[in-house]
Amino acid sequence: MQTTCYAWVLTWGSTTVKVVLLDEHDNYLYKKYVRHYANILDTVYTLLQEAQVGHEDDLVHVCITGSGGMAMAEKVRIPFVQEVIAETRAVKKRSIQKQMLSSNLVVRMRRLLT
Repeated sequence: MQTTCYAWVLTWGSTTVKVVLLDEHDNYLYKKYVRHYANILDTVYTLLQEAQVGHEDDLVHVCITGSGGMAMAEKVRIPFVQEVIAETRAVKKRSIQKQMLSSNLVVRMRRLLT
């Protein structure tokens, strides 16, 4: 069953990956900040799997930020947003592309790993 829309932001840079999933009241449903040790795709995929638990059919507003995120955003067709812009949008509320969390993004990430 499809439920409320959430905000989901992935940020990755030269050494770390951050994933945040917020509810409609901007409360954290999931947040994690980890070093990727140059294994970016596996790290992001693992975090996406963790973040989707219990939210597989929920709609989310998704964006990718960070110095390492632009190329990945293009590959998985998710909007890339500069970090400062993403923070500004978060304050003003989000209007970023809706994705089905399990059936779209996680599947596309898995394809990049194989």
